[in-house]
Amino acid sequence: MIIIFGASGYIGNRLYASLVARGIPVLGTCLKRPIPDMIRYDLSRPDLAKSEIDLRDASHAVICASSVTD
Repeated sequence: MIIIFGASGYIGNRLYASLVARGIPVLGTCLKRPIPDMIRYDLSRPDLAKSEIDLRDASHAVICASSVTD
């Protein structure tokens, strides 16, 4: 499993879609707009203990494609 923080953004979304298309298990996070099959997660308030994300599931990689815009 690969976890992509910021999978709803420009770069993260393309990476997420590419991995899904190749059949690679991937978990994506989103923040501002809900996206099916992604988990809402705010990196500015990182409480993984209360999150649906379990980093132990990321046996291959954790990718941070998140950024601050504006």
